[in-house]
Amino acid sequence: MQVNDAQAGNISGPVKAPAVRFAASIPAELEQAKHWVAAPQFNVDQTFDRDLEGLSVGDAIERVIRFEANDVMAMMLPALDIQALQGLKAYPLPPELQDNNNRGEMTASRVERISYIAQQPGSYTLPAEEFLWWDTRSRRLVLLSLPAIDIEVTGAAAETAADVPAAVWFALIAMAVGLLLVMLVLWLSRRWLQGLPWDTALQPVSRGLRVLRSLRQPALPARLNPDSSAGD
Repeated sequence: MQVNDAQAGNISGPVKAPAVRFAASIPAELEQAKHWVAAPQFNVDQTFDRDLEGLSVGDAIERVIRFEANDVMAMMLPALDIQALQGLKAYPLPPELQDNNNRGEMTASRVERISYIAQQPGSYTLPAEEFLWWDTRSRRLVLLSLPAIDIEVTGAAAETAADVPAAVWFALIAMAVGLLLVMLVLWLSRRWLQGLPWDTALQPVSRGLRVLRSLRQPALPARLNPDSSAGD
């Protein structure tokens, strides 16, 4: 480092901090564990945005799981393992991580949000979740758990593309092909038939339209048929 002295000018030199040594070990209870949280305080809870009774096909529910701990960073909190369920589609959002430091007290939180869409009727179970917590104050292992959630969905199954009758598919394809042919004819007409006398060719059509409009005129004069309009 370098400091400035009023008489000697700049004075520079190395400054050594004392060495800090520590030892880290894994408790015997955690030797076979894949993930745990070591903190003086750790908790987890879950909530749902609606009552899980009386769900029907097409209904959506949001599940929120919140992890909170002290003296750790949010990135050290466990990630939720979302298991796929046939008929109950899960759409997880990116986790929300937050670290706070208030007067030397460090807290962290991780929030998982998962939306479930009921696609088929039936009985579903969101499996129980277990998390290991090594309490650094009491130096003991604690198992935190979220209970399994049973969900009952009623109603008819949502129609998928495979359920659409073949006749409907053929009709849609025929309409698409017909539309493409009309667009092709219009494009060719504009490109290659610009020199044709379209005004002369369309004169019979114009005369026919005028005849039709005249037939719609009221038989009585306007003064005797005041509700009629000469332009209609």
